[in-house]
Amino acid sequence: MDYFDFDFVIVPFSSSDLERLTELSWHVRNPLIALKSEGWQVDVSEQGSVRLWLQTEALSSAAVLRLILNDAEISSTPTRKINFDKAQGLVEILFDQISGDDEGSYTAQLKDGRAKNQFTLVFVDKKFRDTLAKSQANRHNWKRKLGESTDRSRCINSENSI
Repeated sequence: MDYFDFDFVIVPFSSSDLERLTELSWHVRNPLIALKSEGWQVDVSEQGSVRLWLQTEALSSAAVLRLILNDAEISSTPTRKINFDKAQGLVEILFDQISGDDEGSYTAQLKDGRAKNQFTLVFVDKKFRDTLAKSQANRHNWKRKLGESTDRSRCINSENSI
């Protein structure tokens, strides 16, 4: 038996096939963490607190998050709480009360093994001002409602003590 006796099959291979294979190869070598939410989301609660959040595919316990605000890495502070639920792929920044110091560009850099990605929220100008105004209005209304219920309970307690 001759070890160099081969049967050859000729398969047509187009440039679009090559592009597709090149792209697949790149994705295998450089996997991306997929986003589930439609980018960063901004929520304002009835009490006026603000939640910036995004959700990716589920991540492993080894996943790492870096949060950057205007080119500086940030972490939780008394006025800003950061949550990272790896199993749910949830990144949250919670503000009890936002201020002008919170305006800027927020970037979440995620790495999980070889997979990585980054997502940026440009939280400036109209978007920031509208969120700040809504937060302040909601906080004011909530305190007003809270004050009314406190005033009512004081009146009821005063009537009962007479």
